[in-house]
Amino acid sequence: MAQEGVAATLAVYNTLLAACERGGETQAGLELLQAMKREGLQPNALTQRLMASLGQMGVQAVQREQVAAAALSAVFAAAGSVMMRVGMF
Repeated sequence: MAQEGVAATLAVYNTLLAACERGGETQAGLELLQAMKREGLQPNALTQRLMASLGQMGVQAVQREQVAAAALSAVFAAAGSVMMRVGMF
């Protein structure tokens, strides 16, 4: 942040984390948390709430991907079953 002329304060990091939360940018939020810790700043209650929210978003994204993968797998299994019944396999 010093390169951009912005002082690295907890308030600045929390503002950036809040933007990540609004945008659903979980990876960017994790990277900001790591940068904050490298700067020697300790998370406060707001930081922890923002990170918990970002973590929940990450979990939900993984769950959506798992549901989509399971649905796709079921479609291919059904298609394979139909193809076997009609003698394509």
